[in-house]
Formats: sequence, C-alpha cells, structure tokens
Amino acid sequence: MAPPSKARIDPGAPTGAQAEWPQSTAQGFRLVFDSGEHQTRAALACLCNHMQACGLDSEVMSTVELVVAEVFNNITEHAYPGVNGPILLQVQFEPDSVVCMFTDSGAPFARGAPPDGKLIPPLALPEGGFGWYIIRALSSDLDYERSGSTNRLRLRIRV
Repeated sequence: MAPPSKARIDPGAPTGAQAEWPQSTAQGFRLVFDSGEHQTRAALACLCNHMQACGLDSEVMSTVELVVAEVFNNITEHAYPGVNGPILLQVQFEPDSVVCMFTDSGAPFARGAPPDGKLIPPLALPEGGFGWYIIRALSSDLDYERSGSTNRLRLRIRV
C-alpha cells in the first residue's frame, strides 16, 4: 500500500473534556478523546473519514475499524469502568500495514498483559467475549506496556 497522497482534518471530531481535533497527515492520524460509548462512536467515525480521505481500500478500512473498535471497547469497559477517561489513538500508515498505538491512563490489564485471545466455545463466554480473539486474529506484532499509570498497546494490521 502506497502512502495516501492527501488528507484532511475531519470536522466531526469527538467532543468531551479531553477531546482534541484530529491531527492528520497522509502518513498518519492522531486523536485524543474521552472514553464512553458516544465518544467512541465519534472517534471511529473520525478515523473512518480520515482513512477514506486518504484513499484506503474499503476492506482495509473495515478491518482497521473493527480492531480499533474492539480495543476502544476494552479500554472503556475495563480500563475506565464506570468513568470516562482520556484515550490517545495514533495511527501510522506504512507501505504494507497500518500501525495503531493506543494510550490510556486507566487500570492495567488484570494479569499485566492482554488476554491471549483463545477461542472459547460460545456458551462458555460471558456477553461479548470474542474481542481479544478478533483483535489477535486480525493484527500482528501486538505489544503492551504499562509505564507508571499509563497503558500503551501497539499493534499492526497487514494490508
């Protein structure tokens, strides 16, 4: 995938106490917003608008949106249970992949690492439960770091 040639800033950036207008270029995208259902939807729309403006293939866009939505959902439900908190999304377009970095100051993973994402029989799962399987199946080079009170998750989506 060649880097997109043109990008524009999306006026539909999410709102909230910590929201910033997206900073975007043809090579990447940066957005800070508060966690929460409505803010997450707005952030995903903003990301999709940017990817479309950059000319990414619709299949690649769908995969990136799905993986990012699953990570946002996990941050909202587990890092910030019952409260909203800031999420930083950084996306870098590379010739053969899309690299996503998520940063938050919520609770760390329970075991100090993301779940392994093994597929469990559906009847044994709580509501949802497929998120980490989906994330791991559609991405590679997943790396998690807890530094002080900050979580950083980096992953690559091949195109």
